[in-house]
Parts: sequence; structure tokens; C-alpha cells
Amino acid sequence: MSGAQDVDTVRAEYFAGRSAMAIWSTFLLDELAGLRNDAMPSCPECAADPAYLARNSGIVTALQGPQGSGPAQFGEVVSWAITSDASVDPAQRFVRFMMSDGYVDWLAFAPEGKYPARPGSAPGATDYVETWETLPVGVDTEGPIQQFYGQDVLDALQTGPEDFDRWGITQGQGDLLGAALGELPVPAAVAP
Repeated sequence: MSGAQDVDTVRAEYFAGRSAMAIWSTFLLDELAGLRNDAMPSCPECAADPAYLARNSGIVTALQGPQGSGPAQFGEVVSWAITSDASVDPAQRFVRFMMSDGYVDWLAFAPEGKYPARPGSAPGATDYVETWETLPVGVDTEGPIQQFYGQDVLDALQTGPEDFDRWGITQGQGDLLGAALGELPVPAAVAP
């Protein structure tokens, strides 16, 4: 699409059927399924079926160009760190809780935007992933993510974090990340 490409215009153009693709985080999945009244898909087919785009959109978790050495994607993993001046016992108890009994409740805050980095409560277990697939997504209308997206999409979301790479950090260029994000060089390069 021509013009500015920001969170509002990219979503609006894709939802209206005027853009062939959108690069977005998984936080778009509930809106794509027509579950949020203030951001409903508006394509011609969406009038009769608000979940039309959810069923008819492909989900790609990583991109690789012809000269790429590997796939690239954006991802973020939440980490729990205890500062050196923290009260260690309460902080350790909190982290243990969030990584065990509180883990699924934390995922449930926005399951469309989170995928369990820990597949299960024990090595080899997949209980967190299985529960994640049943967590309700949506704002004004809710339902489990598996109700709106096929197993192929759920599998793609599951394998996506395997390709996360600390862009800039591993190359010793972490200080340039903020500047690059602020200047928006990728959106500027792909804008017609």
C-alpha cells in the first residue's frame, strides 16, 4: 500500500482487502478473527463472516531472502530477572510461581499474543501448549484460538520461537537497535 504504514493503516488496509499482506505480531489474531468490535475486518466477504480473514489468511512466522543465511523474524521472550538489590526470597518465590502455577494464568491475559516458551510443566510435557490452544481469545467476542485457526497455524506459531535470533545483539550492535527502530528503515524501504 502507498503512504504511511503504521499500526492503524496496515491493519485497516489488510482488513478491508486492499493489501495482500500485513506484517504484524500475533496480537492481531483475535482482531483478524472478528473478535474485537473496534477493529473489525471490513473486506466484502467479512460482512457476512467476520472470521473470513482468519480462515483465509496464511501465517508466516519467519522470512528468508535469497541471500539469507537463515530465517528472520521478530519475537520477544519474557524473562524474569532478579536485581542484585531485591529481596531475594520473595523475588525467587514470585519467579517460581510465574514459571509454574501462574504460567497459564499469565498466558491467558492475551493468548493470541503469547506462545508458551515452556511447552510443559516438566521436561517432555506439553500441557502448557495444549492448554494455550484452548484459552479464550478476543475482546468483545471470545473463543479458543483453535476455534478460529487451523492446526497448521497453531503449528506455525509453535515452531516460530525456534527461529528467534537476537538481531543486533549477537553481532555486537545492540546500541544501534533503538536508532534503527526509531528511524523505521524497513517500512521506509518497502513503502511504494
